[in-house]
Amino acid sequence: MKKILQIITLILCLFNISIVSANLWIFEDENSMLYCAEWDDCSIEAWADAIKENLDGRVQTEWSVVDYATDLTKQILWYVSLIAVLIIVFSWFRILTSAWSDDEIKKQKKVITWVFIWILLMWTSRAIVLFIMWIIWK
Repeated sequence: MKKILQIITLILCLFNISIVSANLWIFEDENSMLYCAEWDDCSIEAWADAIKENLDGRVQTEWSVVDYATDLTKQILWYVSLIAVLIIVFSWFRILTSAWSDDEIKKQKKVITWVFIWILLMWTSRAIVLFIMWIIWK
């Protein structure tokens, strides 16, 4: 029980630190932070307006087709890479549980090799496409 309370305390401390650092990133100094003097100052609209005023263009609000395409491909590649890592872990598990049979080890080594090759091809092709898109839409 004591360990659980320590973990919960640690999570709450990290959460509070992240809130303070986010406030300092958005408002940059304590004097420009928004405080609730009256009830109307604490509305969601007032907070949203204060954050919009203090972000100074640090957040991208307008996206082009290129931005959508790069974001979509990045997300897809991350999910496919996660699946590839799971395949590698499963192949290692199959090697460890195969009683060191040569045929199974060769098959799983081939699977791991091909997965690494496909991961390398995916990420290098994305880099090449991004480079070409950067040159075209510079």
